[in-house]
Amino acid sequence: MEQLPIQNQEVDLKAKQKARRTIALFYRIEKLLFYLYMLYVGLLLLTLLFALVLIRTAWGAFILSGAVPWMWILPLSLCAAFVFPLADSFIQGSEEQWFARYGTTILAAVAGFDAIKGFKWPFFGRNIEEYRVQLNWRQPESEQMCSYSLRVRDQKLPREGTPLPITIDYDDPSYYLKRDIKDPSLLI
Repeated sequence: MEQLPIQNQEVDLKAKQKARRTIALFYRIEKLLFYLYMLYVGLLLLTLLFALVLIRTAWGAFILSGAVPWMWILPLSLCAAFVFPLADSFIQGSEEQWFARYGTTILAAVAGFDAIKGFKWPFFGRNIEEYRVQLNWRQPESEQMCSYSLRVRDQKLPREGTPLPITIDYDDPSYYLKRDIKDPSLLI
């Protein structure tokens, strides 16, 4: 009777590893497709620029003539860009489900924070400040120190030593759920 749970744990471990590999594969495929899309858009714009510069030649006239259906190619190419945020949301949702099923929530202490340099939109009425909070946690069994980072937007920054919850894969503590801190009660 006692061997049955051990066998179920082994099967569960295999399912856990398979689901994690699938998520990693989805991220790699999404990244590859994004690079291919950017290459495609770059070549498309380069072709249009080439045609505009050489409009008086046969090549330029052919490219800009009705032989190439630009009225369909350009809008469809731009609309295809909306697939990437949708795909990313799907993959992130799958990763969140994975952590909900296999993850362990721990409390890691704030070790410091860094300002994230990024594009600001001051003409919308406010600057959005973003910080990356560095967290440390020591695994009890191995005494291994693990470091994590979470993003904080438009919130009070936590003090050093403040414990914040983070969801990790306890079998591989370097793998954690990368998320934004949105709950101000966590930062008191």
